Amino acid sequence: MRSHNGDASPPAEPGPQPVRPQPQPPRSICDRLDRSLGVIAGRMVSAVIAELPPAQVVPELGHGELSGLAFAGVELFARCLREDRLPTSAELALLKPSVALSAPDEVASEAMLMAHHIGARITLEEVARLAGPGEEDDVIAVAVFLQRFLPMLIPGVGAVAATNTGHAAQRELLRELVGALLAGAPAEVLADRAGVVLGAAHVVAVLRARQPGTPDRTGRYARRLHEAFGTCFGPAVPVAVDDDGRGATALLPVDDDDTAAVIDRIPALLAAATEALDGAPVDASVVAADRRARLPEAHEQATELLRLARALERTPGLFQLADLLVEYQLTRPGVALPAIEHLLDGLEGRPDLQRTLRTYLALDLRRQEAATALHIHPNTLDYRLRRIAELTGADPTTARGLHLLSAGLTARAARRDP
Repeated sequence: MRSHNGDASPPAEPGPQPVRPQPQPPRSICDRLDRSLGVIAGRMVSAVIAELPPAQVVPELGHGELSGLAFAGVELFARCLREDRLPTSAELALLKPSVALSAPDEVASEAMLMAHHIGARITLEEVARLAGPGEEDDVIAVAVFLQRFLPMLIPGVGAVAATNTGHAAQRELLRELVGALLAGAPAEVLADRAGVVLGAAHVVAVLRARQPGTPDRTGRYARRLHEAFGTCFGPAVPVAVDDDGRGATALLPVDDDDTAAVIDRIPALLAAATEALDGAPVDASVVAADRRARLPEAHEQATELLRLARALERTPGLFQLADLLVEYQLTRPGVALPAIEHLLDGLEGRPDLQRTLRTYLALDLRRQEAATALHIHPNTLDYRLRRIAELTGADPTTARGLHLLSAGLTARAARRDP
């Protein structure tokens, strides 16, 4: 339009545009979604395991824990969708323990974010599958809400990943500190960086799970063992977890020369470590070092005590030198040690006699109990004991013979790697 002088008139001001209503949560799809939570969670877990590299996904966590995380997340989504609201901080906090499980130290935050996006995709695929004819707009409404819901989870995942990365760096620093102290190297700078106050006296503790396990690629067990030590002895304790996550060496500080007070807390540590390693029985040995220069020697002794206890098939638990005094001394180098080891050469190729001797000694010479444990008649036990005397020259029914045969078993067991 032009004015009377020929100029073009300015365009008319646009009027207020109508606000398009946001899609409302589709009630019928919400009902169907509620009935399919388990199916969706199962598909999520399968897809995450299939699509992410094995080193990044967490097979060590177990299907149950991953399923719990997936179900909790999709259940919260369904509830918020029905109520047309975003999750509260309290609701998101309930997911944090599960999220932490899925954030091992070696898993990059990108992998965790990808896992959440895989879960969102599976959820939307299932919603589309549940929708009937004419419900296309309802599927769009769910997709729109999902785009609002997913960012609420991602900051928590990133925070957990950042926290775990910091904890991993601290654990590595403590590991370096343990290595330096056990090597007799200067360690003050490392201690300052790790926030550890170095004292003079320590108790060297060596822990090891009795049963072998899969390699700890995710750092899950390392994290749990550090938490066990932190719970029992405080966070600033030098701890070095073994590469496979099944054991650790710790230098526990002794205050006021009260070594007994430190050792009294080891049973609680064993219980916490057993739980951390999914119930695997754990052995521990401890040796006190009254000054820092003795730490390497104390560590060597504690390691040998633990190896000896396991070689002798002792019940898992805490071992000190007093528990293995004779056995430990029998394994020290000496001119008589080879002769003691060869004492049982006559039993080579006779596993029945070897087992009989071990059982007889383990049951403190109780003839009837030993026969029952071996599933043989007591007369058969007597016959085997006579054969042991003939083949070794040491009679297990005499005090001297018992000492010699027990020493031979100990020396041989200690020579084997458990």
